[in-house]
Amino acid sequence: MRQILVDAARAKNAEKRSAAAEVALAEIPDLGYQTDGALLAMDECLERLARIDPLKVQLIEMRYFGGMTAEESAEALAMSVHVVRRELRLAQAWLRKEMAG
Repeated sequence: MRQILVDAARAKNAEKRSAAAEVALAEIPDLGYQTDGALLAMDECLERLARIDPLKVQLIEMRYFGGMTAEESAEALAMSVHVVRRELRLAQAWLRKEMAG
């Protein structure tokens, strides 16, 4: 799901650069509160985090792009819910810091 959203944002940004491209508002998919730029920036941050700690990226993807709960993620990864929640909090804090800076 993450890759689909990122690809859509990249395609939309490419269309914006084209003077001939016109997109009706009804054709633009609803990506929630994320702008294309924010989505691309988040993808870059997640790529950096993946080099440091792939588990945190996997948890972010499971939670925000897959809609999984901490319990579901813990079961899928054979981890305790406590560890999943701790790692997810750390990942969220790292992502917020990176996105702000």
